[in-house]
Amino acid sequence: MKIVTPKTEIWGMCPTDMDEAILWIERAGRTCYRSEDKIVEGSGAKFVGNIIKRGHLSVIEHSNLVIRSNESFKFPKNTLDAIRGSYDSKFLYFEVQDDHVFIGGNFRAWMEELSIPTIEDLFNHPLRTGFSMVRNHNHIPRDL
Repeated sequence: MKIVTPKTEIWGMCPTDMDEAILWIERAGRTCYRSEDKIVEGSGAKFVGNIIKRGHLSVIEHSNLVIRSNESFKFPKNTLDAIRGSYDSKFLYFEVQDDHVFIGGNFRAWMEELSIPTIEDLFNHPLRTGFSMVRNHNHIPRDL
């Protein structure tokens, strides 16, 4: 038996740009498959597309997306409680902060909750009409 000492490496903050997120997912997936040598320019989108086609969605949990309402809202406490109560998701998280609604979760959660077939469709989903992606990590509520 060969004893292997585990090692970890901190990659940093999850990217908020779609192309960077795809590369992040590819790096995580290829590390799991021990195929890091196959990472070349342009291979990320194909790799992630194949992962999704095969239904191995746990790999796309390695990146996430947080959106924020474009409009500012003033919510009374009982309205906030009602919104939270009606928001029924095990994997997407809802938070209200600074009069804005934030919804966050990993790519798999978004794709499964909204029945979205590809990551590109996720970034172009009609839900985004009233929301914007949060690109600055400092603007994401701590609870998400």
